[in-house]
Amino acid sequence: MNINSIKIATVTAGYVAGVWVLCSIAVVIAPDTLRYISGAMMHLDLSQWDWEMGMDTFVVGLLAWSFFSWVTVWCIVTLYQYSLRSFS
Repeated sequence: MNINSIKIATVTAGYVAGVWVLCSIAVVIAPDTLRYISGAMMHLDLSQWDWEMGMDTFVVGLLAWSFFSWVTVWCIVTLYQYSLRSFS
């Protein structure tokens, strides 16, 4: 079975971009709640931290998360395809 690594990576990057947009909206709407949840997820006290949700940080985060998720998934699928050919 041949998996198209570019298509899978592109779909993943699109999904991650959508999650980033929803998360950014949630931070704007309920910053204290999201700060508490984020701190709990990392076992940190973030109550003294401030969110920086400007257009510049939104765009940079969107591009960075999308790009790195694309590259990561492409590498995983490509290595998986290679391993199938090598061990068959």
